[in-house]
Amino acid sequence: QLKTLQNKICQKQVLDHIVTQYVAYVDDVMKAIKKTEESLRKLKKIRDPNYKVNSDDDKIRRQLSLDVNYLLLSIGGMHLPDVKDIELKLESVKDTIVVDKLP
Repeated sequence: QLKTLQNKICQKQVLDHIVTQYVAYVDDVMKAIKKTEESLRKLKKIRDPNYKVNSDDDKIRRQLSLDVNYLLLSIGGMHLPDVKDIELKLESVKDTIVVDKLP
């Protein structure tokens, strides 16, 4: 029992480290997308206000959102002790993906 508990605690620590790095990666990607959108607007390459800035950006957002949701589901299935803090990290980065831009 003790060895199993120690193993789960170790798994949780590894998961926390991975999620922390993943959250930083998602933040970097979202910053890059926003900079690209701002640059396109500043250069006035988009003359039609109804034109979407970049469908690739929307695809990236959609994929990131799917990835975060899948990771949250996977963490729930691991049955590790006290992973609420890890889940909160993912929920917070999920909010930065700007889901309202998705159709």
